[in-house]
Amino acid sequence: MKIFLIYLIFLISSFTVNLFMPEFKQFFIPAILIGLSFAFSPKINFRFKKSDLILSMKISLLILAPFALLTYLYYGKFQPLTFSTILYLLFGVAVSEEIFFRGVIQEKLGNNWKALIITSILFSLAHLPNFLFYNNFLSLATFFPSLIMGWLYMKTSNILPSIIFHFLSNCVAIS
Repeated sequence: MKIFLIYLIFLISSFTVNLFMPEFKQFFIPAILIGLSFAFSPKINFRFKKSDLILSMKISLLILAPFALLTYLYYGKFQPLTFSTILYLLFGVAVSEEIFFRGVIQEKLGNNWKALIITSILFSLAHLPNFLFYNNFLSLATFFPSLIMGWLYMKTSNILPSIIFHFLSNCVAIS
């Protein structure tokens, strides 16, 4: 039950920031995620393991390459990403969200299939402010990538593979 209280604190904070301080959301939302994560779970499973890196790259290539190809065929080009956008997508989005959702929530719920589904639902609900406040329709499609990120974490007990997939998914979606 404590984990749902943590999630509720995050959700209320996220809506508040998006409603009253949207110009600061790129700073406050990751800070809230990291702060809550380490306040309630000081140990996060993060390690550089070659087999986990290879798995995340294989899964990313298998799933994201077709989407990248379809995007290119539809638009005829890719939108280049700036260095600051890449850094934000990595540290402000992928790292902070994966620490919170996989490293804390999924881990505390048992890191099994039930935990994966519940975490993916919570992850999707957490992206609702992006749709409600900014009409970002891509934020509604976060459940299925979350299942992949959750599976990577469940398989490896390491957030690094899910961070890599999350980061590359966001890069493909934005470009």
